[in-house]
Amino acid sequence: MAIKTRTCLLLGIVIGAVALLGVACGGGSSNSVGDEPEGTSTPLTTCKPASPPVFPAPINVPAGQQEYQSTDLGYSILYPTDWKASPNLANYQNVFGDTFFSPNASGDVTPNITVTCETIPVGGDTNAYVDYRRAVLQQLLEASPDSAADVTVDGKDAIFWHYKIASNNTSSVADKIEILFADDRGGWMISLVAPEGHLGDYKPVLDSVMASFHEY
Repeated sequence: MAIKTRTCLLLGIVIGAVALLGVACGGGSSNSVGDEPEGTSTPLTTCKPASPPVFPAPINVPAGQQEYQSTDLGYSILYPTDWKASPNLANYQNVFGDTFFSPNASGDVTPNITVTCETIPVGGDTNAYVDYRRAVLQQLLEASPDSAADVTVDGKDAIFWHYKIASNNTSSVADKIEILFADDRGGWMISLVAPEGHLGDYKPVLDSVMASFHEY
């Protein structure tokens, strides 16, 4: 997988979709992976809340953390005060989401956490979404995640897995954790990207985001 710049590396890792890599790195593609074929009419989820979300005032926010509220996707999380939120950075066709960057960088990789929702066929469940994302990874990386486990996010059953991603044009290698689940809004992914060998340094941030994630 050729990735030409630091920006492309980050975006490619964040979304993990072949079409996005083409656009971000100067190429082009008419459809992202997972778009339904032309001529079909399968109803898709919207990823948007049915009505504007009403967020309660943040309470009991631990020291060193702040709350992020997404009015577009109707969720909130807690993340470190020294991290930078980039709303809507992950948006591309049928994927919508926000990225949160660590102030620390190592080479071409800036550690980050991304929360995305992807439109999927109405009625799809977590197992179907996980199977679809596994197929995307196999196409993108020609490999499957090397570990998987069951977790819970916002009271929903989810899958946790890990894999590595590398650039052909630089020496950068990153580790990525993804937490996947699906509901009536869409297929959700909460992901952590960190320089190879440094997942443990940022896993507590991911744990906090997972524990605080809530849909409205």
